[in-house]
Amino acid sequence: MSGGGETRHTAGNFYQASFAYDFSGSPLLSHHDIPAMLAAHQHRLLHMLHSPEGEVSAAIMDRINRAEENSLDRKIESENKHNKNVLEKKKGISSAELDGYTNNIAEDDNLMCELCGVVLGEGIPADFEPDPKYDDALEQHASVSQVKAPWFCIRQCFSIDKDLSKRVFAAKCGHVFCGRCMKNIGNRLSVKGGKRSNDITILNPNIYAPRKCPAKECGVVFKKSKFMELFL
Repeated sequence: MSGGGETRHTAGNFYQASFAYDFSGSPLLSHHDIPAMLAAHQHRLLHMLHSPEGEVSAAIMDRINRAEENSLDRKIESENKHNKNVLEKKKGISSAELDGYTNNIAEDDNLMCELCGVVLGEGIPADFEPDPKYDDALEQHASVSQVKAPWFCIRQCFSIDKDLSKRVFAAKCGHVFCGRCMKNIGNRLSVKGGKRSNDITILNPNIYAPRKCPAKECGVVFKKSKFMELFL
C-alpha cells in the first residue's frame, strides 16, 4: 500500500506467478513476505524430490521418457547414416579394383607377391633348388608370370630365403610382397649406370629390388620403414 490508499503491485506478484504459489483470498504480498514464500516453495520442491516414485508426477516422468527416446532415436539415425556412408564408400573402392587385384583376402585365394609371384603365405617350396637356365630366360618367364622377378629364376636360395618368403608385407601403396622381396628391397644395392644396371638378369638390383612399386599404374617409391607385416 502507498500513501493516499492507492493499491500498488509489489515484487510478490512476480514470485507468485513464477512459483505458482496459491495466495487466493489473501492480501497482496509485501517484500517482507517474500522469504517465507520462497521457503514454502523450496519445501514443496524438496518434498517432491524425496517422495516415493509413485508420487512423482506421471506427466513429468512421461516427458523424461520421451526425451530419452528421442535422444536415442537421433543417435541411432546418426549411426545408421554414418554406416551407410562408409558402406557406399567401400563399394566405390571395390568397384574400382584393377583387373587381377583384390581388396579382400579370402582363405581360398592364392594371392601372389607383387614382385616375385610366389604364393603369399606358402612361400618357396622346401625342396626347391635354383637352376641358372631360368634366369637365362628371365624376360620370357617374367612375361608369362606377369611379375618382374619370378622367384624360380633366382640363382641361389638359402633356408632363410625360404622362411622369409612365407611372410607377408604390405607397402605404403597397399600392394603386397613376400618377406624375401621386402628384405631385398630394404637392402637394395646402389646401381648407378654400371654394367649390370641394364642387364636382364635376376642379379640386377633394378629387377630383384626396384626402387618403386612394380605394380601396374603404381610406381610409389619404396621406403623400408613403410612396410607393414600382415598375418594371414
